Amino acid sequence: AKPLEKADSNVWAENMCTMGTVVVLDQGQGDDSEDKFWAYLGDGDIQTDAADDEGVTEFTPLLYRVDGSIAKDLEKVAEGSPVQKTSTDYKCLNKGDLKDDDVFLLDSGWEIYVWIGSKADRYEKIAAMFAADKYSKMDPRTLELPVEIVKSGAESDRFLSYFA
Repeated sequence: AKPLEKADSNVWAENMCTMGTVVVLDQGQGDDSEDKFWAYLGDGDIQTDAADDEGVTEFTPLLYRVDGSIAKDLEKVAEGSPVQKTSTDYKCLNKGDLKDDDVFLLDSGWEIYVWIGSKADRYEKIAAMFAADKYSKMDPRTLELPVEIVKSGAESDRFLSYFA
């Protein structure tokens, strides 16, 4: 990585890491950075495949508001109607529930979306990075689901398919 990229990523990590210390491992030839990296992750096997959720064919999407304090619980805002995995246009939630000055988490059943409003404050944006982890502690089914960060105004068609 270029020096400016390294500096930018360090600033980003420092801003995100409010409850710990950022450790930068600069990989190079003949050093022990790879060993240090794996030491932080601990012992154990590396999973080769994500958990199989083929059994989940219907799900009721859930929308939560993320508070700026990572200590607070996620607040359920809406519950959609049940949707089929094979569908492509769900329209089970109200887009008006997404407030531009907040951050929300959508559990679609097969993917987790963290939506960041354009007027969300700094603390809410930082909390957004922890939202999926916090949610996985509430619902272990979500541990292996992909997480997509969505910014207001740059929503994917897939994300928007859940809103009418």
